[in-house]
Amino acid sequence: MSLWQISVDEPKPFQLLQPRSIGEALELGARHGSDGAFLAGGCDLLDHLKHQTMAPHYVINLKSIAELRHGSIDKENVDLGALITLGEIERNRELAQLLPGLVKAASRVATPQIRNLGTLGGNLLQDSRCGYYRGPWYCYRAGGITCDAHHGIDASCGPLRGPEREHPHYASAQTRRTPAECYHPAT
Repeated sequence: MSLWQISVDEPKPFQLLQPRSIGEALELGARHGSDGAFLAGGCDLLDHLKHQTMAPHYVINLKSIAELRHGSIDKENVDLGALITLGEIERNRELAQLLPGLVKAASRVATPQIRNLGTLGGNLLQDSRCGYYRGPWYCYRAGGITCDAHHGIDASCGPLRGPEREHPHYASAQTRRTPAECYHPAT
């Protein structure tokens, strides 16, 4: 490691490939296999690259493929390109009438800033955003024996609930519960 390389927030070098069509992107994906990664909105992939949880030699940029940015809606079909943003879905009145569940789900992802960048394809295919999986913990998905995000790490009484259930590794002494506050599911 060079003196100037930052160990956590700097991706390993990769070659950025710029296909102009879906066919060309598929060909590049087939050619590079697991040594390549597709870049759409980038929210998920860029985190992986920066933290070096992924280190492909080739990143295939889909952003310049126009046909992935468009969709069509008719009485029988809804065709949405993978690069349509969640913000576009959230604001589409016609989709709100035809697929209200999709619009509601899109409106609940992250913040407006992320929804304006995050793509439909990226959100359908993203890897876990779990802090345990991406962090230094030895979680089940990373080869460990338990899922701390599911079971929690509150040793005072077992599974967490409320806000700490989603982010138990942020729980502090102030958020620990007394035995009377513990939640014990029916067995």
